[in-house]
Amino acid sequence: MPYISVTTSKELTGVERESIRRELGVLISTIPGKSESVLMLDIEDGHDMYFAGERRVCAYLNVALYTAAPFAAKSEFAGAVCEMLEQEAGIPIENIYLTFSEYPNWCSGGSLK
Repeated sequence: MPYISVTTSKELTGVERESIRRELGVLISTIPGKSESVLMLDIEDGHDMYFAGERRVCAYLNVALYTAAPFAAKSEFAGAVCEMLEQEAGIPIENIYLTFSEYPNWCSGGSLK
């Protein structure tokens, strides 16, 4: 199960939120073995966020994965997500940051893998 946390200073409209949800569901499949059917997504908007000492429209995403994914797949995913957020929500691409957290163990359904 991948988990994506999206935090942004922008207050998203319902249309923007739904578009981000839908697009992340599609884009997660660029990472081998991941799909929307097991994706948990958390979108938090309207946060007070500062970048370079100033309050700006920006976003930070953390993508948590069970086991390591290939660098090329993560690179493709990250680039597509940044472009999508700029297009769908108007967040400047230079103010979007994304990190990956990869775990060798993951509990789901009450069972540690």
